Amino acid sequence: MRHLVSTSLLLVVTWLLWSGHSEPLMLILGAASVVTVLAICWRMGTLDEEGSLSSISWRLLTYLPWLTLKILIANWNVARRILRGSGSIQPQLITTEARQVSEIGLVIYANSVTLTPGTITVDIQGRGLLIHALSDAAAAGIAEGAINRRVAFLEKSG
Repeated sequence: MRHLVSTSLLLVVTWLLWSGHSEPLMLILGAASVVTVLAICWRMGTLDEEGSLSSISWRLLTYLPWLTLKILIANWNVARRILRGSGSIQPQLITTEARQVSEIGLVIYANSVTLTPGTITVDIQGRGLLIHALSDAAAAGIAEGAINRRVAFLEKSG
């Protein structure tokens, strides 16, 4: 039940923030959307501890600003490499072992890597991720493991 409530609150808050509407008809349609998504999730059996963001809690509030900063820095680095030409690009595939213990943690890690320009998660096999990096610096950043550590911290309960 806790996961149903936390997922409901997350969906409602997300809808309210992203829609920007407060007219009665739009609020009713938004509520219908949330109920529909919850019904589908319930039917699929994904409203459990594994699929719920309630285990991530407040730590998400510290992770998102950090990830946003990383994305901005990586954007700048990729733009510089594009302007310098093909000599500054060293594409490569690397593998890394995820520290996450839950599937949602693994998904957040893989998506965080993909959101960061210059890297993309190509494949996941068990806890191993195959990542394409645009440069040696991007590959070194993945190998250093800051995102991996932050997401592992993010999914700890507390």
